[in-house]
Amino acid sequence: MGSWIVGRWLAFICLLAVSAAPAFAQNPETSPARAQSVLFAAGGDLHDDDLDLYEFLYTRNIDSWDWGIGERTRLSTRLWLSLGVVDQATGDAAYGTVGPIFYIHRNGHAYFNFGIRLTVLSDDIIGSLDFGGPVQFTSLIGAGYWFDNGWEIGLRMQHTSNARLYEPNPDINFFTLQAGYGF
Repeated sequence: MGSWIVGRWLAFICLLAVSAAPAFAQNPETSPARAQSVLFAAGGDLHDDDLDLYEFLYTRNIDSWDWGIGERTRLSTRLWLSLGVVDQATGDAAYGTVGPIFYIHRNGHAYFNFGIRLTVLSDDIIGSLDFGGPVQFTSLIGAGYWFDNGWEIGLRMQHTSNARLYEPNPDINFFTLQAGYGF
């Protein structure tokens, strides 16, 4: 029952964020990095061939967390909200995440990103994996490219575990490909 409520709240938050998108649109002539993006990501676990991830992401610039580093390099921050599913041959679980992701980019096209997200699982047992509880943390490092027409592609490595909040504390490490559109 509790995971159903958490899932509905996460869906509601994502819907509110996406519905506000036109109010925060950035002029595409100033940078290919749009103010917000909607992306789809898919990936697999590096150690378990039967463990897959599918995720819808909404990202939005946090303008007050944007700094110049040198003449043309910037450190920007985006809020990531996501809903997804971790799928294993013997079971699956839905999840939602929220957290800041930092982007280092030069002239707005190619970027490196890193960050951490709070992750909530609908079920703390996924197939043969017992995560000990629903609250997890997902750290990531990645790279991508913003195209002038608004499209974005990226690759990332991400690590999800409960940071020893519970026993046991297994982890999953996904290699993920993402693609989406910014507006």
